[in-house]
Amino acid sequence: MASASIQEVMNELKTLPELQNDCVFHIQCCNLMLFKPAKKMFIAMRGLDEQRMHWLKDAFKTPLLFKVTN
Repeated sequence: MASASIQEVMNELKTLPELQNDCVFHIQCCNLMLFKPAKKMFIAMRGLDEQRMHWLKDAFKTPLLFKVTN
């Protein structure tokens, strides 16, 4: 799978209403997307919005998982 561009990830984040209503969580998710494994997983979950939101909330709670492997 090709790496997703920043613009592609931002376009995907814009599709999630929960992020549009919570500026702090939106910024946290943007910061999480700086890590390649997180970005790849987020893009791979395209079309699964509910699962994406659960994953984003969990991934934000455990960001060391991505920092160690980046």
